[in-house]
Amino acid sequence: MLTDKQIENMDNSRCSSFFNKQRDRFEVLDHNGTDPSDCPDDEAQMLWYDNQLEGFIAFNHFSNGDKVALLWDLSEEQHCLWINRKLGE
Repeated sequence: MLTDKQIENMDNSRCSSFFNKQRDRFEVLDHNGTDPSDCPDDEAQMLWYDNQLEGFIAFNHFSNGDKVALLWDLSEEQHCLWINRKLGE
């Protein structure tokens, strides 16, 4: 069983969101009712995952309390999670 801390640190990299600056780079695969384009980039962060399973685990975990979207990064060819939470929160 994975702990919350393990899931929250499963990503291979993270940064402040730049979704709105590079929308054509990302394909939205799933979300929990929030369109990432409705939120300013400076109020969100993005996390990248090595595989689809890690992305799905993180998406389901963070969906319990945050506004999230699971993305496919067409440039990096990785799953990415957009979270409506400032980097470091």
